[in-house]
Amino acid sequence: MAKSFTPTRYGRKKGMSPAGIATVVILHGAAITAVVMSKSHIINPSQTPTQVELIEVDDPPPPTMPEQPVDPELPDVPVTVTSDPIPRQEVRPRIEPPITFDPGPLTRLDPPPPPPPPPPRDPVVRPAQFANNAALQPPYPPRLIRQNVEGNVTVRVRIGADGRVTEVQRVSADHELFFEATREHALRRWRFTPETRNGHPVASWQTHTVQFRIS
Repeated sequence: MAKSFTPTRYGRKKGMSPAGIATVVILHGAAITAVVMSKSHIINPSQTPTQVELIEVDDPPPPTMPEQPVDPELPDVPVTVTSDPIPRQEVRPRIEPPITFDPGPLTRLDPPPPPPPPPPRDPVVRPAQFANNAALQPPYPPRLIRQNVEGNVTVRVRIGADGRVTEVQRVSADHELFFEATREHALRRWRFTPETRNGHPVASWQTHTVQFRIS
């Protein structure tokens, strides 16, 4: 007589635990595995080992090419093979025409001007001086001595390259007689060492003042 069961809240049979269900599943799986393993090791006693014999086989003959039909309309042309090399053509380089350049009208270039000359150096000038033995004081005019007249005379004289006075010019004079006495005395008695430029004697001008005093 079959046992009745009452469904529970979770849909399981009443009176069967989860552990029992797991045990049943494991046993069934083990039985199926044993059957499969036993079939894989069964050997048929009627089967015998197979013997293999090697048979030598000759190489197949090479394939033969079918003969090409000969066209009766085309005559046989003998082919002559020569050992002469093929003549080579001489390759000449291409010569380009020369390139000409037209410079146009030529412009004449004048030479550069010469450098300017150096500035002249100032000459070495040594002025004229009275000679040591020259009589400088002219004679006192007697008329002016009697009149007790004193005065000064300033003259400009030209001294030649030989040291002599060649010309006398009046600059100032307190009396005409003082100038005349000075002019005549300078032309006759004044002597100079002439002026020199770079060592060469030259003519020159000088100005001198003469005093007339009654001692």
